[in-house]
Amino acid sequence: SITKAMKLLYSLLEGNTDKNIIHQMSYHIDFKFLMTKLASDFEEFCDRQKIDSTMRTSYINDSLKDKSEPFDEQILESFGVFILIQTLADNNKSIEDTIKKGTKVKRLRNALNFFKSNIASIEIVFREQLIKVYFPVYPTTRFLSRTSRKILMNEVNRDSPNEKLLSLLNAKNDLFDEMEHLSRLNRWCVSITSKRFTFFRDLSTVIAFLINLIILFTYYREFESRDASLETSTSSSSSHRLLSSSSSTEIGGDGYLVT
Repeated sequence: SITKAMKLLYSLLEGNTDKNIIHQMSYHIDFKFLMTKLASDFEEFCDRQKIDSTMRTSYINDSLKDKSEPFDEQILESFGVFILIQTLADNNKSIEDTIKKGTKVKRLRNALNFFKSNIASIEIVFREQLIKVYFPVYPTTRFLSRTSRKILMNEVNRDSPNEKLLSLLNAKNDLFDEMEHLSRLNRWCVSITSKRFTFFRDLSTVIAFLINLIILFTYYREFESRDASLETSTSSSSSHRLLSSSSSTEIGGDGYLVT
């Protein structure tokens, strides 16, 4: 199929900075046909997800966040085709111009905007050359809160590239747990986004603080004085002795009190 052929071409291009290979691919690939195919794949994907493909890209991305499985295998193959086009466009200005001309058609523009908004890139040094690598961004990753991002950026070990990568791998389980948890909360009747979750968490902290302040300034306890305590203790002892004495007193047969 076309997508498998594009995957093969991208595997030849990945990690390869040979200008001749890039030039040959740019010359022989029909980019207008590929962009038309991407538009068709995008529309079919929206139909499967029951989303209007003519809506704004931001609306489509927000709708995908509510899905348990937003990206299926077919759309991921289409992402591979778009990544190949984008990688070649980074090294060939004529391809970039072709993409810009394609955006004049609304159908193509919607598809290209969707794919572009759902990919990200990293730059790596490979064989002493800087290479940009693209990859799809799953909608679930958009639930990662800014607080978690700041904590990761502040606590990651940057002593060496390997240490930095190891810190990221160690933190991935907690990050994925948070993203998946917020993704499930977002699918409730009343969706709870990361901003709302942070707001309610901070609100609960403030309420707990106010409750403690109220208890601190309104709580009081009464203590009896020492003299009153002694007087109460003495009275109790006298009453106890009197009751004990009365219980041991009897009236004899001659009418006298016998103790």
